Amino acid sequence: MREYDARDPVVSLHIPKMGGTSFRPGLKENFRKGLLTHYNKGIDVPGGLVRELAARYIWRDLVNAAKTSPICVHGHFRHSENTSAEQYYPEARQFMTVLRDPFEAVISNYFYSKKMIENGLRAPFPFESLDDYLMKNDSQVWDHLPLEMRDDPEKFIHNSCVFIGCLEDPAALEGQFQRVFDVSLELPHLNSAERTEEVSEAVRARWLRRNQEAVDLYSYVAELTRQSNSSRGTD
Repeated sequence: MREYDARDPVVSLHIPKMGGTSFRPGLKENFRKGLLTHYNKGIDVPGGLVRELAARYIWRDLVNAAKTSPICVHGHFRHSENTSAEQYYPEARQFMTVLRDPFEAVISNYFYSKKMIENGLRAPFPFESLDDYLMKNDSQVWDHLPLEMRDDPEKFIHNSCVFIGCLEDPAALEGQFQRVFDVSLELPHLNSAERTEEVSEAVRARWLRRNQEAVDLYSYVAELTRQSNSSRGTD
C-alpha cells in the first residue's frame, strides 16, 4: 500500500453498512478538527425528502491546511449522485476505506432501511421481503469507489490506498490503523438492526453470481490483510 503522508489530505470512502460510522471515532481521534465530512443531506419537505448535495472543499485550501495538521475528508462519495471522489477531488492521491462481505452488507442495509422507515423516515421502500430486495439491489461498492479501483484493484490499492481492510477482522483493522496513523482504534458496533427474515438459497446464489466482481474485491483485500499480518507475525 501507499505510505501515508500526513502533509497531504486523505479521502476516506465510507461505503454504507461497511463500518464507516463505527470507524469515525478513530478518524476523529487522529484528525481532530481536520476531519471534514462529505454527506448529502435529506431535507424533509411536503411529499418526502429532497437531497442537498455535499459541500465541496477547495483542494488547495485542504493542502495548505495539511501542512500544519492532518486533513481527512470522510463520507459517501457516490457516482450515482455525481458526488464521487473523482468529481469532487480529482487531485486526491491518498485514499482509505473499510470493506465488508458485500452480501452481508446488502442484507444489513435492508434491515437498517426498514428500521429507519418504521422509526418515521419518509422514504420509498417498495420491497415485499428480503428476497425481493436482494433480487432488485446489488452491492453498493462500485458506486462509492473510484473507477480506477474497479479497473485494476491491485494497482489502485498499491498506489493510492494508505489504509484498507475488512470489517470482519477488527483486530487487523485496529493494528493497521495504529501502524499507519500511530493512534489506537476501537470499533464499536453502531447502526445495527435486528434481522427477522432469512434468505433463500436460490436468491443468495443468484445475488452472488450477479455481484461476483464485488465479492472478488472483498476476497482480495481480505487475503492482502491476512498476508500483511502474517508477515508481521500477528497470526
